[in-house]
Amino acid sequence: MKFLFVATLCLSALFSGVNAEHKSKCKKLVHVCQDGVTKVYPNPWNECEFDLCPEDFDDGDYSSDDDEAEDDDTEMPVKATCKHISYLCSDGVTKVSPNPFNNCEFDLCPDEIEAEDLSIEDIIDVEETTPAPTPVPNSKDGKQVTATPTSAPKQVTWHVVSAESVLTPLREAVNSAFALYNSTQICDQLSIEYDSIERKNSTDMTDSDHKKHAKKHKQDALHSFHVVVSVDCSLKGEDQVSGKFILNMERHGKNEAQAYQLVECGHLGSWGDIVNWLAVRNNVGYCQTPTQKNKFDSQPLQYVNYHAKQLTMIDTIVRNKNYLAIVATIVGAIAVAIIVCVVICLRRRYCNYRKLNNKTLPPACAMDHDDKDIEIDVNVVLDLPKKKQPESEPEITAKQHQSNCLMRNVLS
Repeated sequence: MKFLFVATLCLSALFSGVNAEHKSKCKKLVHVCQDGVTKVYPNPWNECEFDLCPEDFDDGDYSSDDDEAEDDDTEMPVKATCKHISYLCSDGVTKVSPNPFNNCEFDLCPDEIEAEDLSIEDIIDVEETTPAPTPVPNSKDGKQVTATPTSAPKQVTWHVVSAESVLTPLREAVNSAFALYNSTQICDQLSIEYDSIERKNSTDMTDSDHKKHAKKHKQDALHSFHVVVSVDCSLKGEDQVSGKFILNMERHGKNEAQAYQLVECGHLGSWGDIVNWLAVRNNVGYCQTPTQKNKFDSQPLQYVNYHAKQLTMIDTIVRNKNYLAIVATIVGAIAVAIIVCVVICLRRRYCNYRKLNNKTLPPACAMDHDDKDIEIDVNVVLDLPKKKQPESEPEITAKQHQSNCLMRNVLS
């Protein structure tokens, strides 16, 4: 059939070459063949006739009348603009939305689709199989020895439990989860119905208290439960809360008086979102009442364990930029004044030292000191006393030397 289909396409292309001068403008239509996969389109070289589908071929007998399409008015599906809404199916999990290619009609839920009769256990349960033996090499003779594990690895699975076979401790735990609803101020009519119950095959238990609790309840000590219940609460004929609550019950709690404890309580909203409704009192979990939930949602946001303190001067300066700029300016001015004073003091000391050693002072030092300062600074002794040196003989000029020589000659 595939060969005939390809051959027909080649022939149609060959015949279309003859009519190449007459290319028509065709509508953008599409026709889906009976196999549900193959799509054919109008051929612009064949007067906009649809190409043949595979089912149009009959054992190789091709007729020129076979290429006539029966559904010429079939148009491409138009994508519509739908609202962003969703519908929750009866299973409580699956959500369906409007199909833009089906006039915004909702898609079918799993329970509306006809399928084989399968139980939930066949879908959820996973069979535990023993793995095949693996050859292990022997280090002594190099031969391979087949090693078979003693037990298969334990898999974590969930098993569906019917509402009739629910254990009494679990029923008590579910009723305790809605203990806050047992008030005429909250609900004058309250009904709780089980929708689905799942049991987990194992739970980690490492604490000694957990092991004691497991010995006390040997039958179901290693199981946790996932429960979905429908709750209807009405007060004076008005619905306070309705819908499905998702409860997670764990057995590893330290409360020995109650076999199971509530660790999660979620409410399934109308849009399919799960909202946390868990409240804890005295280390015990409960589902919040509608009044408590509204009060919790409307409370203002506050800091946790925040204590206001008085601001010090440093905090005020640091937080206020204007104060910080003023303080920085004052500190800078003080620093500059200190530097100028240090430079002046060092310069005066240097000039006094030069004044004691030299009779002539530099112009800068002479301008900085007045007579009073010089008179005071002369009395300051900076160096140790030195030995008195002999006075040097006066220098003899050339004329005195000639006169001395003449006097010596006359006397001789």
